[in-house]
Amino acid sequence: LSAVSTASSSAPFALDSLTPDSWHLLLDLLGLKGIVYNIAAHCELRSRGAEELHFVLDEAHAVLFNDSHSDKLSMALGNYFGRAVSASIIPGAVLTETPARRHSRQVEERMAEAVSAIEGDPQLQALIARFDGELDRAVCGRAVVALFVRDLEGDAGHVDAVGF
Repeated sequence: LSAVSTASSSAPFALDSLTPDSWHLLLDLLGLKGIVYNIAAHCELRSRGAEELHFVLDEAHAVLFNDSHSDKLSMALGNYFGRAVSASIIPGAVLTETPARRHSRQVEERMAEAVSAIEGDPQLQALIARFDGELDRAVCGRAVVALFVRDLEGDAGHVDAVGF
């Protein structure tokens, strides 16, 4: 199994303009799968050289990390940019938001917005009062997370979790 899928021929990112803030956008374009994607998603782009990127892997997610993951990330970056790009990954303390942390934050924010919208729905509140019920936030949370993840993954038939 390959860790890399065919890269885009029209790269929207130039290597010299890649920043820690745009790393999450590039990561989603690299075609990484499985553990290599998971490792990369928990990496912070710490610095960039002419043909090299230096990452720090959140040490809390470094248990399964090995040097082959750096090699596979380098291969994916090289495929994407159309030239050799070296990626070094070292476990350590991250200073900025990793793509994985960003995703978790977005899910939590979306869930809070959805629960707030549900709790503020006058029709739902009338039903709850009429039947002496209560809103099960755990069920709402799981439904919102499932809908939001589908939305992030670009599934057809977008469902706005806040609007149900």
